[in-house]
Amino acid sequence: MLLERLMMNRPLATRWTAVAVALLMMPFPLGGSVPVRADDGASAEALSPVTEPAATSAPVKLTVAELETLVGPVALYPDVVLSSVLPVYDYPWRPGLEPAGKIVTLNDWLKVYASSHGAIYCDYHSAMADKRQGMLGDLASDGVHPNEKGYAVMAQLVERAIADALRRP
Repeated sequence: MLLERLMMNRPLATRWTAVAVALLMMPFPLGGSVPVRADDGASAEALSPVTEPAATSAPVKLTVAELETLVGPVALYPDVVLSSVLPVYDYPWRPGLEPAGKIVTLNDWLKVYASSHGAIYCDYHSAMADKRQGMLGDLASDGVHPNEKGYAVMAQLVERAIADALRRP
């Protein structure tokens, strides 16, 4: 299997881990641009350069330049795969955020960014979204977190994307 071969190649596996960590750390779009929540109890020194201390847990908006700062180091590798954010219509534990359109906007940006920086774009969203731009019902029990069938769809897509990246010179 491709993922097993990838993990056997230590330097390559390290790069993919860096990509995965960077993507997991990407902020989620709650406003017109992409915000990051400042930890309520954190000191200014403990916060990353893209967050700022806040008296409340209100989102801190990032500019496109700040978002590029987050994704940019990952794109320095020649075999990068950037993946879309999964579709979500609403979060059951925090209804009313209306994330679907914001996720589509962020994914559009990621796709353009990947293309303009020579990275492969793995589009989970298109394969897993319903008409409302939420997760297809049979791929997640809560509409947010993939179930076994959802992860199977993701595995096929990412294996194809990784194979494409590995074929590059």
